[in-house]
Amino acid sequence: MLNLINKVTALEKKLENIVQYGVIKEVDTANSLVIADLGNNLTSPKLPYLVNNSGNASVYFVPKIGDQVIVISPSGNIEHGFIIPSIYKGTVAGTEDEWRLKFKHGEITYKAGELKIITDSKLYIETKEAELKAKNAKVDAESIVLAGEDGGGVVCQNHICSFTGGPHPEASSKIKGAI
Repeated sequence: MLNLINKVTALEKKLENIVQYGVIKEVDTANSLVIADLGNNLTSPKLPYLVNNSGNASVYFVPKIGDQVIVISPSGNIEHGFIIPSIYKGTVAGTEDEWRLKFKHGEITYKAGELKIITDSKLYIETKEAELKAKNAKVDAESIVLAGEDGGGVVCQNHICSFTGGPHPEASSKIKGAI
């Protein structure tokens, strides 16, 4: 009878361990592992955490200390568990048709057909080729620097020189534009 009670107690403990809530206590970025404080003086071992990944697209972030998380241990053995970050504990000032990625120094939002990138640092885009198509485009900047060979000219070859009547002699060969 005592053996049966011990087995039931062990099964109850495993059942309790399948889904637990915790708070990130430690982050090991080199190995992509975290430790969660599970309350009642219990901590998880170093566990992997989930990232969104599908095919060639992934959204990756490292959980931070203090994030609320869910610890899943399918067998009830926390040594084989993993962490699902993060349970949002603030208030959301958005709507169901809004997507928002918030960072320490900026955010990306999409709402009602508008994509907005805000950063208090530098926006860097590197690509082989870029094309912008818009009904109206506006650049509002304190300065604009066109870099590269012959990139300093702001007059394109389509502009007609008011003195000669021909193409502007100092026009940039890199910048194309309408008259």
